[in-house]
Amino acid sequence: MRSRGRLYTGARRQRGQEIAELVGGILVLVPIVLYLFDFAVVLMCSQLADQVAKAAARAAANQPTVGQADSAAQATADKYKKQAFITSLSLIAPTTNVPSGAQMGASCAYNKNDRVVVQLNMTVKLPVPLPFVNQNANFQAQAIEPIVTISQ
Repeated sequence: MRSRGRLYTGARRQRGQEIAELVGGILVLVPIVLYLFDFAVVLMCSQLADQVAKAAARAAANQPTVGQADSAAQATADKYKKQAFITSLSLIAPTTNVPSGAQMGASCAYNKNDRVVVQLNMTVKLPVPLPFVNQNANFQAQAIEPIVTISQ
């Protein structure tokens, strides 16, 4: 009977150790998984910012005037604002990478090399609130497209 008691006690200790290891593992793995989830959202939004800038530049490059190019770029960017994690998406006037003598609009520029430059700023709220992580991530993107229409 003593042998049974010892076996039973050993099995009981083994189960207690397994539970402690499980709890410890969960306490370590859950934050790691949450950080990875936020990292995946950051990667996705970085690519999305580039995609929006490229789409806005293409839309602007297909317009005959600077005013129409600005409105086409803004309309294209507005389509992406509907996503839940995007808190703000705005086209900004390109003050860099534009040669002198360029005609500038509000959000895109026609330059003398027949290219459209579009820059945007996108702010994203990360879905998982974690310590030591800023909940708002800012992304800036720039796209340059050749003008495919002739200005009149």
